[in-house]
Amino acid sequence: MKTKIAYLYDPMTGELLSQYEAHESPLEPGVFHAPEASTFKKPPAIQVDAVAVFDAVANKWAVMPDLRGQTFYDQVSGGPLVIDALGAAPSGYAAAKPAMLLIAEAQSARIAALTTAYSAAIQMPVAYMSTTFQADESSQLVLTKTLVAGSVPAGFFWMDEGNTQVPMTFAQLKGLAGAMLIQGQAAFVRLQTLKDQVRAAVTVADVQAVVW
Repeated sequence: MKTKIAYLYDPMTGELLSQYEAHESPLEPGVFHAPEASTFKKPPAIQVDAVAVFDAVANKWAVMPDLRGQTFYDQVSGGPLVIDALGAAPSGYAAAKPAMLLIAEAQSARIAALTTAYSAAIQMPVAYMSTTFQADESSQLVLTKTLVAGSVPAGFFWMDEGNTQVPMTFAQLKGLAGAMLIQGQAAFVRLQTLKDQVRAAVTVADVQAVVW
């Protein structure tokens, strides 16, 4: 029995779906039975991001862009659009993100990185009374609670970074808190200055050049 290849297409979009082996009718030589929404016309070769589409009225194939699932960006506003239909992207949209969006993303990422660096900076050990003391969040919290008491007992000491007992008066303890405050304030001012530099940057390279 003779067969002939038929090409199935989507009845709504005309998009090529698959091929089908149609068999010749035993009662009508030369007639091959194929499903609806199919054609014996061979579809054209297609490239990436394209699809063969059959026009049943014109009885011919065409090649159309197939960008479905891809994100394109408004080159003016930067707004994203996920393509959900066959055909080219709307006018004014492109796959590449516009410079304004790239800069905004870079600025957001850089400010987040600077904020992380700031959080680390305010918890760095501080130099005080010829030694260094831990200034991490836990240490600062304990120090704050201790200062609330308003005084310290006789023989009071504070452990330095090397776990050495350092005798301290209440005034000296407040001085340690002051050293931590100065360190934190300096870091905060630096963070604000660097953030301003990031926001003023006009290229991604300029943004990335701002470091802690």
